Amino acid sequence: MSLRDNNKGKGLVVTPNGSVKKAYGAVARPNASGLETLNKLAVRDVSTATKGRGRIGFIIDATASRGSNWVEAQDIQASMFREVSAVGTMQLRLVHFGGGTTTAHEWKSNLDDVAADMKRVSCMGGATQIVESLRSFDDANEMTRASSIIVIGDSFEENLGDLEEIAKKLASQKIKIFTFLDGNDSSAEKAFQSISQITGGAFAKFGANMPLKDLCEGVALLSVGGAQALQRLKNPQAKTLLLTAQPK
Repeated sequence: MSLRDNNKGKGLVVTPNGSVKKAYGAVARPNASGLETLNKLAVRDVSTATKGRGRIGFIIDATASRGSNWVEAQDIQASMFREVSAVGTMQLRLVHFGGGTTTAHEWKSNLDDVAADMKRVSCMGGATQIVESLRSFDDANEMTRASSIIVIGDSFEENLGDLEEIAKKLASQKIKIFTFLDGNDSSAEKAFQSISQITGGAFAKFGANMPLKDLCEGVALLSVGGAQALQRLKNPQAKTLLLTAQPK
């Protein structure tokens, strides 16, 4: 299971070629109201925005084939910390699975600490454990729970009912799940779309025109500073997609 090297209910997804589609097939384009909102946000000076805070869960698999991708994941996390520094502060919690075990680290606000956690990971074979990873974010305490969760993967080998059950529980805690799919696995696509829709997050297949780095940076900006901070993101397709996760 490897990455390639290269509003609630809205159901918008972005394909690798950059087109925006509804989650189950129909082509969707930003309407006049949506374009007007984008234009208004674009001209605001984000430097005047109130500094924000965000707590972002980062779920990634550590199965045997993923060893070479940990450097890429570490680079992505570094860029997330860097991008949000101008608009607020971010805490990140790494959760990974492999070899039949799920490991949930503590919340970290320092990139060096997150990098140290990643360096200690040994990738091992095994099935996906996305359900268990999401359960680790079930938190009754509003002060310590995640604001958003990023799930990255290329397959889903678990029970869809169990996945949707934990997604509904996280949605009740106002936690948004952003799912980014590598490849075209139909079971994973269905599962990823479902939990993003349930929680009011967003789903995308990432690729050359929709880099994973841009998507993760966008989630970080959105979680810390809202739609106004998201204007710092240079990728217009990722920006349009992630704005669908904003509450009305």
